[in-house]
Amino acid sequence: LLKGKTDVLGKLLHKKDKEGNTPFDDAARHGYFMRFKAMWKVLEELKISTDVILANENIHGENIIHSAVGSKCNEDFLNYVLELLKNKRELLKNILHKNYSYGRTPFDYSARCGNFTRFKTMLEVLKESEISIDKILMNKNDKGENIIHLALGPECNDFLNYILNIITNKPGF
Repeated sequence: LLKGKTDVLGKLLHKKDKEGNTPFDDAARHGYFMRFKAMWKVLEELKISTDVILANENIHGENIIHSAVGSKCNEDFLNYVLELLKNKRELLKNILHKNYSYGRTPFDYSARCGNFTRFKTMLEVLKESEISIDKILMNKNDKGENIIHLALGPECNDFLNYILNIITNKPGF
């Protein structure tokens, strides 16, 4: 059925909308985990490049991790995307350290949303990949807020304590 259509399918799955989002970004943003996995499986089976999808940034500078962290996605979705990135250290580092148009990294985004579990998951991946967390801790968004400001939200009691512990016991946190 797909014989000779690999190029067309690859173009459709890599196609960006007016905001610069691929179908994968949209699936992540809306929490369509099974649809995301089905499209990903097609890319892998047809040996179509996946790095472009993972590295894509929309017109706001958001990447697939921003979409997965701030969406209706469950934790499995974020874990799946992080697993796809595990063997791509430089790409992983660039994506997790990336500031989008408001100066927020995916970590800032999860802190702002009060999503402690997603923050810890991403931090563990950085730790496992031996990628510095200094940029995450020192980042300031467009309002001059750092991770401490963002961890002061109403649902963030454990969040603030966790971040303070990271800062005071940084080696190995």
